Amino acid sequence: MNQTKHFVFAAGAAFGLAAAASAQSLDLDRAYSAELSADAAARTSQLQGGNAGNDGFFYISDGTGNYRLNMSGLIQFRYSVNLRDDQAAGGPDDDTTIGFSIPRLQLRWHGNIINPNWKFMVSGEFGENGNLRLKKGYGQYDFEGWEGGFVRWGQFKLPILAEELVGPEYQLAVERSLANEFFSQQYSQGIMFGYRSDSFAFHGAFSDGVGSALTAFNAGNRSVGSAAPLEADWALTARLDVKFEGDWDRFDDFTSWRGDDLAFRVGGAFHWEEANNTNPSTAADSDYEFIEYTIDAAVEGNGWNAFAAFIGSNSELGSGFDSDDFGAVVQAGVFITDQCELFGRWDALFLDDTARGIASTDDDDLHFLTFGANYYVVPGSHAAKITVDTVWSLSTTSPVLGAGSGNTTTATTSTLLPDARLTQVLGDADDGEFVLRAQIGVAF
Repeated sequence: MNQTKHFVFAAGAAFGLAAAASAQSLDLDRAYSAELSADAAARTSQLQGGNAGNDGFFYISDGTGNYRLNMSGLIQFRYSVNLRDDQAAGGPDDDTTIGFSIPRLQLRWHGNIINPNWKFMVSGEFGENGNLRLKKGYGQYDFEGWEGGFVRWGQFKLPILAEELVGPEYQLAVERSLANEFFSQQYSQGIMFGYRSDSFAFHGAFSDGVGSALTAFNAGNRSVGSAAPLEADWALTARLDVKFEGDWDRFDDFTSWRGDDLAFRVGGAFHWEEANNTNPSTAADSDYEFIEYTIDAAVEGNGWNAFAAFIGSNSELGSGFDSDDFGAVVQAGVFITDQCELFGRWDALFLDDTARGIASTDDDDLHFLTFGANYYVVPGSHAAKITVDTVWSLSTTSPVLGAGSGNTTTATTSTLLPDARLTQVLGDADDGEFVLRAQIGVAF
């Protein structure tokens, strides 16, 4: 009887414990199920509150606005005619070059994550071989409680030349000036701090130097004759702009629509980099130093605009090489109807005899005249634009111009030679090279 009681008691205790465990497990299952249901409801609510559309960009956004993806791009289709003298006596007929090209086919993704302060940008461009090559790729944080202040990290254009910082779809002419292309900072890897108030804007950057896009941290330093992607040991850049009239976004392009108020700003920048003092150094006992500086101004009014810039640089490499080169740009445009804009530009290069180590030309001073017209399919919009212009070289341009490609560096600096694929200026052993360009651009 005692054994039976003990058995019944033990069985009852075990059953009680099992029931309690089962109840506890059931409670946990119910709690987990409730948590899953709440999470699903929250996600469903966000999805229901999300939206997509076009408000200047094609976008997808959640219901809160904390997560947003914008999609945009650019297609430029161009027909070019280049006329120049035969380059070699008794050689092939090379005085005329004509044809179609797609100088730019870009895709861009940008937006914000977590909240509107955390931003990102990724853009790529299809090259001649059809490969998609990274252009911009950076993250950015806009400081909380400090309107106008931000920090950016990744690959972007250093704040040097104003003309280069204006997007290709917002230029007056088919292409940027030859002076800009000669001194262009292109894309770099680094960190940039920026601040913009109502009256002034400051940008400062620490980077691998101009033209250091897509370089590894152990890429070679600057050296003579190398076509590989190179970088400096370090580079510092600062730019200051002062605005006297208008809104800052007026200077995102060079055009001023009819009916716009007066806008005026003046700016300047200074860039300094050194190389060949750290491993790997590709040039023994060849300390490298490159300085570039500029001052520029832009003014826009009721259907008219003007821009001017002066550019200078100093290049030193090893003992005995020291080159000072200068450039200038003056351009203006005016609307003759709500959709048709006429423009003109003079730009020039004033090169050292060594021309940054490039083979010397008969003319160290190179002058170019550009004239043309824009037709805006939609008044007040850059979404679709037809541009026709002519470029006339008043000086000998070969071999300084037309020799570069978008991925090669000059012999002694990182500043790129003008890219003939973009400018259609091939270089002429005599003066008088003439280029006619017709382009239709669609920005979406």
